[in-house]
Amino acid sequence: MVVLMHELIHGYTHIGFDKDGNSWDTLSFDNADLRIVEGFAEYYSELICLDYFDFALPAFYALHEKASEEYTAYKEWFSSTEKDKYEKARRLLLTCRSNNIINYDHFMHELDKVRIGNS
Repeated sequence: MVVLMHELIHGYTHIGFDKDGNSWDTLSFDNADLRIVEGFAEYYSELICLDYFDFALPAFYALHEKASEEYTAYKEWFSSTEKDKYEKARRLLLTCRSNNIINYDHFMHELDKVRIGNS
């Protein structure tokens, strides 16, 4: 279930339309740093498990025990006590998609702006 959810989230982040009918350009998505692409999939997977499928958390965390940085870098994006992290992650995703952000340093700069409310 955890792997399926992760893959479905890739579909959502890549070709799912936002309220304005936009999706993530395939070339940009394909060329984006894996810490961005896999980070969004893992970030949303963990939040969904925490909120709706807590029985899947042991499997989720077991997969992370030997996961590479591409799958774990998202843990640094927001603190566990971050206010409005769902909305901040959504804004960050929309920024990545609309601005074709593929570089992780650029992504982190945008993340900093979202965290302090300057997006």
